[in-house]
Amino acid sequence: MFDYDIIEFICLFILVAAIFVIIVASIIIPIWYKNTKRKNLWIIYSGIVIISLFAISCYSPWFFKNKANNVSKPEEIIKYDTYAAKTALIPPIRGFMYFRLSDDYLNFKKDLTNGIKYLELGYKYNKEAYALYQLSLLYEIKGDYDKALETVNKADGRPSRKAKIYFLKGDSKTALKILNQAIESSEAGIWEYLYRGNIYDNMGKSDMAKKDYDKVLKMDSKTKEYPVIEEIMNNKNYFEDKIKEERKYFGIK
Repeated sequence: MFDYDIIEFICLFILVAAIFVIIVASIIIPIWYKNTKRKNLWIIYSGIVIISLFAISCYSPWFFKNKANNVSKPEEIIKYDTYAAKTALIPPIRGFMYFRLSDDYLNFKKDLTNGIKYLELGYKYNKEAYALYQLSLLYEIKGDYDKALETVNKADGRPSRKAKIYFLKGDSKTALKILNQAIESSEAGIWEYLYRGNIYDNMGKSDMAKKDYDKVLKMDSKTKEYPVIEEIMNNKNYFEDKIKEERKYFGIK
């Protein structure tokens, strides 16, 4: 995970340094040429200017990102974030700007198609693992469960996430198999027990569900402080209700 605040500061420093270099070169080279008449000085000067302009351009995406942060209209935010992505020359920075653009379309426009499109572009340039999990969630909402599974497997194939996708596909048997294997191999955390408990509850096996929920509470005494965990424990249809709610938000029937 990159620290983008530090990267922005470095790019700003490079911008200032590049401007300084151009100014100094513009003063020194003509004087040097006047005294020596060496024609190759202009080739050196051209190289300095080209390299400096490239260095200056490294700050362009941050300039547009800050413009986006300082406007309030969604259309303007999207416009400046688009400029930020298109002017970013360094791949990880371009990826980061596409991540922002994806968030813009998801949050301001409720546009799932463009949200996925720009998140995919972001991951192409910046291989952040969180982007894969975000993509898998968006594919779930879209109803493309095969793509959701493929994306989760590209990350680290977390058992709870894979089981949830199979459950939403209507394949509870495979979902339980994945969770059972994780639990039996001691790779499970609270989420594997929690998800298995919910699936058991959904299948009408309340006693087995209670055992898993009790295990979750023993594993982490603060578990019930997290609202989502309590919601899963109290609603046997949690995953189905949640996906319906998310699809409604994006206007998907």
